[in-house]
Amino acid sequence: MSYFASLFGNEIQTKGGIVPTTEALANTKVVGIYFSAHWCPPCRAFTPLLSTFYEDLVEDHEDVEILFVSSDKEAAGFDEYWSQMTFPALP
Repeated sequence: MSYFASLFGNEIQTKGGIVPTTEALANTKVVGIYFSAHWCPPCRAFTPLLSTFYEDLVEDHEDVEILFVSSDKEAAGFDEYWSQMTFPALP
C-alpha cells in the first residue's frame, strides 16, 4: 500500500470517476486537504478562488494535488458543491 493510500484510503473520486489512490496521486509529492461543505456560506465564497488557484498551480507544479473532503451530510449537497470544483475528492 502506498503512503497516500494509507492516509486517504484506496480510492479517490476524480471528474473521470473513482480511481485507485495510487494512480490518482502517482506523481504527487504534496497534497493539500480542503475540508468544506455545501451548507457553509464562507466555504462557498472561498471555493471558486481555490479552484482558480488550483488550476494555475497544477500548470506549473504537477506534483501538487488538492483533495476535497466534504462535511456534507447528504450526497446531493456533495454532488452539487463538488461539481463547481476542479480538483478530486475523497469518496
